[in-house]
Amino acid sequence: MLSVLTFNVFPGSPLPYIFNGTKSLYKYRLQLQLEEIAKINPDIICLQELYCRNSKNMYKSLENYNSFSGDKT
Repeated sequence: MLSVLTFNVFPGSPLPYIFNGTKSLYKYRLQLQLEEIAKINPDIICLQELYCRNSKNMYKSLENYNSFSGDKT
């Protein structure tokens, strides 16, 4: 059986929330996403809203997956 995970990645802004004085949860949320995907261990992962090169690099760190993108980044 083939398992496919489709996921909206956008973890929020990587910038601190200047207006209310809080830190960005970007890296924390992204790390949690990676941990959950590793637990699920799908055969194929389809990611949406993966805008930032840093996020793409973190997702490329998932073991046992090759990646390709329709854009040039």
